[in-house]
Amino acid sequence: MKNEKFILTVLLILAAVNGCFCQYSVVLEKTRRQAIQDVEQPSLHVAPVVYYKPALLFLNSRDTLSETVYWRRNFTDQFLETWSDNRMYPASRIFGFIQDSVYYRSTTFDDYHIFVPLIFKDRLSLYYTRYIQNLGEIRMISSDANNPDYQNRMIVTGEMPRRYANEFTYYVTFPWDTLKMIPVTRKSLPSFAQTYLRAYPEAYQEAQQYFKSPGTRIATFVVIPVTVIATSVFLLNEGKPVHYIGIGAGALLTYLSVKIFIKPKMLDPEAMIGILEKCK
Repeated sequence: MKNEKFILTVLLILAAVNGCFCQYSVVLEKTRRQAIQDVEQPSLHVAPVVYYKPALLFLNSRDTLSETVYWRRNFTDQFLETWSDNRMYPASRIFGFIQDSVYYRSTTFDDYHIFVPLIFKDRLSLYYTRYIQNLGEIRMISSDANNPDYQNRMIVTGEMPRRYANEFTYYVTFPWDTLKMIPVTRKSLPSFAQTYLRAYPEAYQEAQQYFKSPGTRIATFVVIPVTVIATSVFLLNEGKPVHYIGIGAGALLTYLSVKIFIKPKMLDPEAMIGILEKCK
């Protein structure tokens, strides 16, 4: 009887959270507005302001635990820290958690273990994370009775450079294997579309808007250099010095025009959601 009540409780919680997944725009706003961030530089004098919130932790795909926790993000192995006894639940050791009606899965990201929020759920599910800036790491002393070699490091971060501000990595799960999270970036989107979206023609067509145009590469690395070299050779024999300035300015303007007007659309979270919505 107790087991039946426990299973029913978990199913009710998941059903409530699943209802929130339909409003993915709200979830995006919640995950973007992280008002209180981890302290980037450790301080011996100023204690960080930390807000712990209730969460449902998934120790694995079946077992759950209710705790009041804080999500420590700037670590190579992100973890949840409990309010009661400062216990750690690393991303490398648990399946995920629910907090503020947002569901987070644990996954690997380069050399890190992180939690990623679910921002869209239909036939396919979509999770995402931003570029992780790493300006250095501080070794943390930690222990684990089951794994004495376990280590975790604090990541030192700073102001995010503009070129990385909109660098996202997405994770997609398909209904036939919900445990496998397939990473997707703007660079890897063409191969992802070729491998997984061929069965969804509308989604594949939508994804093509975000491919890097072959015309851009040809113009940038072939047409413009060849034109500049050929014209320069001609001017060297027939032209005047002032013509060199003209050809240089023309080549620069052509290059900038190609970069500005022929570049693909930005693959932001709304764009990725738009692609997966067409997987019918």
